Amino acid sequence: MQTLLKFVSGIVLVVLAANLHAQETPDPLCVQAEKIPIPQPGAQPPGASSNCDFLDLYYRGGTQNLRAARYCALQTRGPEKTAQSNDSDDDLGSDVDELMANAVLAMIYAQGKGVAPNLPLAEHFACSMVDWGFDGRDIAHSFEEARKQGALTAPFDICKNPLGRQSNYVCLVRNEGVVAEEVARAEKRFNTGSPQQQAAFHRLIEARDAFLAAHGAEEPNGTTGRVQAAMQDDIDIEHAWAQLLDKYSAGKLPQYSEADFKKADADLNLAYRDARKKTEDCHEQFCLSTDQLQQLERAWIAFRDAWVAYATIRWPSSSANSWRTWLTLEQTEDLKNIED
Repeated sequence: MQTLLKFVSGIVLVVLAANLHAQETPDPLCVQAEKIPIPQPGAQPPGASSNCDFLDLYYRGGTQNLRAARYCALQTRGPEKTAQSNDSDDDLGSDVDELMANAVLAMIYAQGKGVAPNLPLAEHFACSMVDWGFDGRDIAHSFEEARKQGALTAPFDICKNPLGRQSNYVCLVRNEGVVAEEVARAEKRFNTGSPQQQAAFHRLIEARDAFLAAHGAEEPNGTTGRVQAAMQDDIDIEHAWAQLLDKYSAGKLPQYSEADFKKADADLNLAYRDARKKTEDCHEQFCLSTDQLQQLERAWIAFRDAWVAYATIRWPSSSANSWRTWLTLEQTEDLKNIED
């Protein structure tokens, strides 16, 4: 994990002064939390001997994984340091491994994952979280509010509510790995059958890869925020692909008529015409050019034809036009979403 995450630490971000974590007045809650002693890692659990990726271990769940996650996160933490005590700009780029170790420990102790819940200790770890201009003091106060109301635990998920761009990037990278496993499992169910069927599926995957590559012209290569948004889009696309394969594997095939196809094809032509006008009128940094739109449409046609070829082999009783209608409807929506 450390090798992968070091890239993040080198990203230079510009943050507004109002968002800087350094404050002249220390946070009283974090001052108190800083005094809470930190437990020792203890003996190395079996799960930590082969994998010490504490974030991955935490999200995999299970008693053994959670014990290993706690051990690895405690081992990763550096010298005691809380957000309220970081007073210089030099600390804005807090080590990302330490940031995520504190986040994992805050999640573990706030929710009692594999250990007895301990909200004051969770507050200590939350106060230690620093993410390029943002910190975990608000999270610590949410734990304290839950504790005042008599709760023993409090919800917190760093990947659902990342502090800033460092933690968001780490979670995006993790989600990329999760969805890649999801896609591999889904595609494996399709890479079966006769040699003809398998060959058709391989051609479909190749055509899809080319279609996605054509979409790459729309993706930004500028600011970190835009890049992370593009990463999330890619994750969503792959997750939807896995879900789609699962759906068709279960026999839930598209059911469209010849009339449906004619209407869908006419709507596609209108959407393509509007999209082309957008490419001709747009001169911004991330606009799709007319040539790129044409390449995208050619790649989609190849993808559509590969889908139809595979589907009619895999499900001989299904209608080719029904598959074309479904794919045409999808592409029409895609074209409508091309930005001005």
